[in-house]
Amino acid sequence: MLIPENTYEQNLAFQAGNNGRDWLTQLQRGIEKEGLRVDDAGHFAMTPHPRELGSALTNPWLTTDFSESLLEFITPVFTTINATLAYLKDTHALFYKRVAGENIWAGSMPCFLPDDDRIPVAQYGTSNRARMKTIYRIGLGHRYGRAMQTIAGVHYNFSMPEQYWQAAFDEARTSNKTSHEEIQDFIR
Repeated sequence: MLIPENTYEQNLAFQAGNNGRDWLTQLQRGIEKEGLRVDDAGHFAMTPHPRELGSALTNPWLTTDFSESLLEFITPVFTTINATLAYLKDTHALFYKRVAGENIWAGSMPCFLPDDDRIPVAQYGTSNRARMKTIYRIGLGHRYGRAMQTIAGVHYNFSMPEQYWQAAFDEARTSNKTSHEEIQDFIR
């Protein structure tokens, strides 16, 4: 993963000579966790995105994914696992504090669903940006079916710290293992 053209041994030596242990303690991570809203009986929630959670278009920590009923909890970037999980726990607690009579379905496979055409597509508002997000989801529903889009998942995002990328870029340029002139091109 470090420098693609390097052998495993070369990458280990690169890390050992460049504070690789420090880089691993500074990993940047975030989580995006989806979950269906269900009523107290465990039935698919047909209600719109709760106003108590703020705008699905602009709320940075809790939005909808495909459906009005499919929540997406989003953490900021953290350098520790504990901070990431604590933030995720707090956002779940906030949901339960603000939204009465609903729960978050625990499984990734959805609860019993209504007919495909009755699954509500996420609505974000009337601005161009909001309408584009909804239209995109309508297209996904046509292409894959709405039920397929209600499958919830967890995305674990991580990246190496800037110091790693600079050292890897410098090493690759010194050893002529990259043709990139800019670090951003190298990272991509």
